[in-house]
Amino acid sequence: MKKLILLSVVLVQTVLAMAQIIVSTPADYAPGVPVDTVQYVVGYDMAYVPDASKHPLKPLHEQMTLDIGSHTAVFYSYPMAVSDSLVAENYKRGINNSNVSGKITWRTYIDYPSAGRYQHLDRFGLDRFKMTSERPETQWTLTSDSTTTILGYTCRRATATILGREWAAWYAEDIPLDRGPWLLSGLPGLILRAESADSCYRFVADGIEKPRTVRPLYYKGEKYEEVSRKELASVYRRYYADPVGYITNNPNVTVKVVDKRGNSSKAPTSVKFNLPDKLMRND
Repeated sequence: MKKLILLSVVLVQTVLAMAQIIVSTPADYAPGVPVDTVQYVVGYDMAYVPDASKHPLKPLHEQMTLDIGSHTAVFYSYPMAVSDSLVAENYKRGINNSNVSGKITWRTYIDYPSAGRYQHLDRFGLDRFKMTSERPETQWTLTSDSTTTILGYTCRRATATILGREWAAWYAEDIPLDRGPWLLSGLPGLILRAESADSCYRFVADGIEKPRTVRPLYYKGEKYEEVSRKELASVYRRYYADPVGYITNNPNVTVKVVDKRGNSSKAPTSVKFNLPDKLMRND
């Protein structure tokens, strides 16, 4: 049976900004496999620039979450996780509803599947891919005379080049956790703020909590297809060049784009986009 995706004009505009159409699958409904226990939860506001060629730069924002376990961590979109949970509940009740509120579909597992490695997961239409790589070696330069206060904690500044991109980070020595947003880690304290030198990415912590009850850290990529970094980059380019074309290439999917009055509308085509995999490179 073909699946029909209806997009309102508002969603079309979002797609044009994000070059993205999100389709939920049973793989997204599953809670995942418990691989650790969450010790701390850190919330970050992530500002990112969809199109770095336009000036002035106009960043979008997403609320991100860092779940820190005893030996691994996962960084993901909070609204996307909430949407997946709601869709899963509706699915159990026989309601076919794939509405999502998040914009960031990827999630990153740090020190997984083993220490010193990381895994990048993402979804494209009905496809689910994962890329596993060694964590980048990071040599931080500490700037002891530069401090700021974030969430009531005194934070010191440090700089480093990670996967070709220059970063500045502020870490809290009073929170002795060797973690931070995305792959940013390796400092003597939790990273509460970080920004790239090209102004394309910025993370600012807006909350820290320790779970009051036992909460598993779930791995969501068990049924994802393993691909290389090069293969993943190729998928990103094909998908963001023509998201509707990518999805309709699957014979089980039909896409119909409508405006807010229900009238047929043009589907988005090629859109310039600062690809998510550019977090993993700077070229």
